[in-house]
Amino acid sequence: MQTKTSCFLNSFTKRLLSQGIACPSCCYTSAKIIAKKFMVTDLRRCENCNLLFRTPTTTEEESIEFYQNTYKQGFTTDLPSDIQLQDLLNKKLVNTEKDYSKWIKILDLLGGVPQQRLLDYGCSWGYGSWQFREAGYGVTAFEISKPRCLYAKEKLGIDAKNSLSEIQGEFDIIFSPHVIEHLPSVSNYLTFAKNHLHPGGILDTVCPNGSEKFRDLNLKNYSKFWGLVHLQLPDEKFHTKYFGETNLLITSEPYNLSLFRNWDKSSLCLGDLTGSELLSVWAKPEKES
Repeated sequence: MQTKTSCFLNSFTKRLLSQGIACPSCCYTSAKIIAKKFMVTDLRRCENCNLLFRTPTTTEEESIEFYQNTYKQGFTTDLPSDIQLQDLLNKKLVNTEKDYSKWIKILDLLGGVPQQRLLDYGCSWGYGSWQFREAGYGVTAFEISKPRCLYAKEKLGIDAKNSLSEIQGEFDIIFSPHVIEHLPSVSNYLTFAKNHLHPGGILDTVCPNGSEKFRDLNLKNYSKFWGLVHLQLPDEKFHTKYFGETNLLITSEPYNLSLFRNWDKSSLCLGDLTGSELLSVWAKPEKES
């Protein structure tokens, strides 16, 4: 089990050895320090791809070890008993911490329809995948934690995969709820998503808001967004650098539903960026005729 002390010592050692300073998205080594924490960690902005990331960075091996054996996040990671699960399903998870009604509504406004193929990337024990399936989507899910992936399969009947190599074909929607900030490589995830979307498909990425507009209003909460668990804070500067200034909608909660209703999926649409949660929607361009 990794403790705060062992994390501090690991970061201290990496810092002494000048390790873990390259951007986890593009491997560029030049970055501006934005903030510091606990004397041994920094939040930096990559001068190449604009990603905000924590240094020293975390390797893929360290990340796998952490999420298999250490990571705990209450409702998100605790596996319900059979009785608890039945109670949650009876009320369709409405008014719970993991009520996905707003995400289903947003997908509906973006043109999502029943029977479309949806990948729930980072499904935990399957609470969101189950709700998407109940809404009519054809759901496949990915979860790095073997126990949570197995629970989603056995208890909820979700088509859940523990390895990305098991995921085949293309999807109409890829949804990643508070996942990207945990990943050791953002670019690997985005490349995977691009390669597994149908032309015209949409990638919905939800994460803590790294935007300067939120930081300026709430520095105390902003500082809690990066550290041991959150390895990076993608914001509008990163997303527009990576995807370009087309086919992209970026906004923060509370969500203005008219943005999703009126977006043409080809332009750049920037909504209010002062909320604590950031939503980025990228529409994969249609194939040329």
